[in-house]
Amino acid sequence: MSAVNRDLSTLGGSLERVARPPDGTVADRAREVVSAYARDLEDEQLLLAVLGLEEPAERTAP
Repeated sequence: MSAVNRDLSTLGGSLERVARPPDGTVADRAREVVSAYARDLEDEQLLLAVLGLEEPAERTAP
């Protein structure tokens, strides 16, 4: 089996926004995973936006 070069630095530029987020349980689990691995709040928000999983406005308001 040949090795595959997986350069993830360009992945963000090739992803398209998801038109419809997955159902509640999958979306909730994805948010948990993103929160666990994000470096900071800005990173978390960016990852959630790319995945189409932004939190509803009433949840993110201070």
